[in-house]
Amino acid sequence: MNETGRAVLDGFRAKLVGPRGALAFLDDLESRVRQLLANMVDGRVLPKPEADELRAAVMDFVRSEVLPKLSAKNSNDAILVLDKLKEYGWTSLEAERPRLEQARASKYPPPTPASWPELQELKSSSEGHPDFCLVCRPVENVYFAEALREDGLPLPEQLLALYAAHDGFDLSCIAELPHVPVFSLLPSASIDESESSDGYPRRAACFQGGDEVQLSVYRDLKKAWWLVYEYEFQPVAKKPLHLQELLRFALRRMRAPTFEALNEGELSWERYFDVADGERG
Repeated sequence: MNETGRAVLDGFRAKLVGPRGALAFLDDLESRVRQLLANMVDGRVLPKPEADELRAAVMDFVRSEVLPKLSAKNSNDAILVLDKLKEYGWTSLEAERPRLEQARASKYPPPTPASWPELQELKSSSEGHPDFCLVCRPVENVYFAEALREDGLPLPEQLLALYAAHDGFDLSCIAELPHVPVFSLLPSASIDESESSDGYPRRAACFQGGDEVQLSVYRDLKKAWWLVYEYEFQPVAKKPLHLQELLRFALRRMRAPTFEALNEGELSWERYFDVADGERG
């Protein structure tokens, strides 16, 4: 390998050192890959044979040094490297993915799935009304919860038990056409963050309640869990989190007789959160 290639790999090794080595390496890797797509290094165009040789050297380095180093600490970091390479069409290391995903699942197994009556009703609804009730397979691991916890957004155990039963579902109003969404559990990979505002702390947005409605969860300093009603991404009201109660209400919304009942009547989110008229804004 020539001096340019050795400099690139030595730079990778330097990035891998330190507590945030995985993120630093991932940023450097993306920068190098984007340049190599144009046969470039540090703004200099390489002859194609030299660029091909460097691309092969980078992939060999990732396979032989990066993936073993990262997976020894956190298999998810190694998977993120594969994700980044795949994003740019570099897929020759995809054979490594099943092993890494199995290691991640083994370290972060899902809890015992929830077995609430509401979930049986959800299953029956998906069988009887598949166009209005779509349920997903159970989550394969709960690393997502660990990543959120490290970011200061823990999730309640009862919610993880729900994900262990279904990694997301979507409900629509059976009586209304065209499609009127009424409630969904976001897939674990799509959980979002709601920023702190109006006296509400940062929180994990795990549910959608229909157009412009989002529901998020957080734990207060007394370890109590709260469900927050957000309209157009702004917090409106909160109440203690009771997932079974929330699911019962969502299933009732799916069977609402009219759109008016969903929007303004007893099956509206304002009614569920005891929001006074005009308080939503």
